[in-house]
Amino acid sequence: MRMSQNQRRRVTRLFIGWVITLVAVVGLQRSPAAAAAPNQPHILNLGEQLPGRIMDRDVVIHNQSTHVLRFSSLSTSCGCVTASVSPHVVQPGATATLKLRIITHLDPGPASISALLLGHVSKKPWAREWIIKYAIHPMLVIMPPGHALSSTQAIDFGHITRARLAKPIVLDAYRGNYPARWTKLTCRSGSRDLKIAIKPAGTDHWHVVIDFTSRDIVGSQDYRLHFSFLNHGKPLPYHLTEDLELTVRGTLSLVPSSLLIGTLKPDSHYHTDIKLWSADPAITPRFVSGHASAPAYVHVKIVNHGANARITVTPKDRREAFPGRLTFVVQFGDRRVTMHENFFAYILKRHGEPSKKLHVPKIRLYPPASMPRISSGGK
Repeated sequence: MRMSQNQRRRVTRLFIGWVITLVAVVGLQRSPAAAAAPNQPHILNLGEQLPGRIMDRDVVIHNQSTHVLRFSSLSTSCGCVTASVSPHVVQPGATATLKLRIITHLDPGPASISALLLGHVSKKPWAREWIIKYAIHPMLVIMPPGHALSSTQAIDFGHITRARLAKPIVLDAYRGNYPARWTKLTCRSGSRDLKIAIKPAGTDHWHVVIDFTSRDIVGSQDYRLHFSFLNHGKPLPYHLTEDLELTVRGTLSLVPSSLLIGTLKPDSHYHTDIKLWSADPAITPRFVSGHASAPAYVHVKIVNHGANARITVTPKDRREAFPGRLTFVVQFGDRRVTMHENFFAYILKRHGEPSKKLHVPKIRLYPPASMPRISSGGK
């Protein structure tokens, strides 16, 4: 079973979702962030945003009490936001700065993330919550043939024959609803296997025509399409990158077609062999070379005069989901063919090794009304 880059990303996101408590707040306010009351969360409304963007925001926290404010913990509800606060001790009348770095979601629609800062003023608890809101509006919507869109993060052609490579594949691209002015769309790929042309197909509609310049590709293939936008000849700073995935079926195959290794201990070693299968009995293929996307942990060695590719996995100090890719050069008759195979493993912790503690915040935990007033303002 083949696991694409898109599937591996979904596995990783699901795993992260098991260990991080998400705080969902329904609705999106378009008005600027206003100063919140002491018993209300502070709203940071970022408005309309493009997917996958990195944004930095600073929030100034004022200690207007007559006592020292000491921060004890800082948590966010999503791994897409990192936060830090400085200084950790705020004297009466002084300020601290909460720094937020936000990576916007990839899927269209509203998003809401929470950041919770806890501390003490004298011996009384202190807490503030910030709700970060925005709405994802894409610049471009790309649809594969048949408009069977399975993911917003990758274009998956599925399985095609080598004969199908002789004909161009056409994608439909439509203008998204992000409020930006642009008049021309361009696309390129870093692979020599692809030739890409953009052809207007109507108002706010383009055809992305993909020609395969190489017919000697077999197995799972991953490409990156880089879209650029121009407004009357002037390029916009934003660029869209989309993954293009497909599996080419032919007379040559890798056995097995993918490596789902499962769980491994850090001190263990995993070995397996990959073989070649040819539907043409007159041709005996052989491996010429091979390498892995993580050479520090996965080693490829060609053995038995090219009949097998021996894969050795040494987890070492990794403790995480471990996806990757193998690339082989294969001699097939008088041609050399590049073939790929995906692998996936999960590296366990050593026996007795402590797990990283996750602080799960209590939602909207605020100090009592009698507590000294401490205000915050954002910019």
